[in-house]
Amino acid sequence: MAFLIISQLVFSQYTLDKKKEPIYFGIGLGSAGIGMGLLNKYPELSDQEIRNLTQTTPKTPFQFDNWATKQSSHKAKKISDILLYTSLIPPAMLLFDLPTNSDGNKRETHAVLLAETFFLNWGLTNLAKRSAKRPRPFMYNDNFDIFPIDKRRKKDARMSFFSGHTSVVSAMYFLTASTFSEYYPNSKWKPFVWGTSISIPALTGFLRVKAGKHFPTDVLVGYAVGALLGGVLVPALHK
Repeated sequence: MAFLIISQLVFSQYTLDKKKEPIYFGIGLGSAGIGMGLLNKYPELSDQEIRNLTQTTPKTPFQFDNWATKQSSHKAKKISDILLYTSLIPPAMLLFDLPTNSDGNKRETHAVLLAETFFLNWGLTNLAKRSAKRPRPFMYNDNFDIFPIDKRRKKDARMSFFSGHTSVVSAMYFLTASTFSEYYPNSKWKPFVWGTSISIPALTGFLRVKAGKHFPTDVLVGYAVGALLGGVLVPALHK
């Protein structure tokens, strides 16, 4: 967090480079495309292999990951979905109330930052998920009433690492906080914006674990990836 705040003191202006912007978009879309290609190579698990997973321990060096296999909150899943779908609202709201200056169209620039953050995060997340093939925690849960075998057969059931919900929400909220601090350096709302941007992605990650969808390490990595992309990398690329 100290690094994120210091970075805002070092830089003061966002600009667009028409030669580089297609490269940034291309990296995001390209990695997403590669990820989709890897998905087609997923071997289909048999029903017996699926049942065998319930008798095994997840392959993880961290013991605190294991408690996620006993989580199954449907309410947590629904709330995390809402947080995901509404995460685009905060950065998009800045498009309607940006200060004007003589250095260019800030709305256009902010829209590009928002789009690039989304696509880069989407591409990296999809590539990681389909490369790791990590089973979700519910694959180790022996309750087939809550998590039926049909649900476990889906390829999505082996896309645990890392959490896409958490990375998207983190990227959007940290982008909001980072750019808000840049646009309104003297605003009294900065502590609130940063506090919200830190806590909402953390809540999203916690809910994904409670839903049995992700291990704690999945959401920790997703949180970090989103924060670095939205809070540091994309803004820094446009300084």
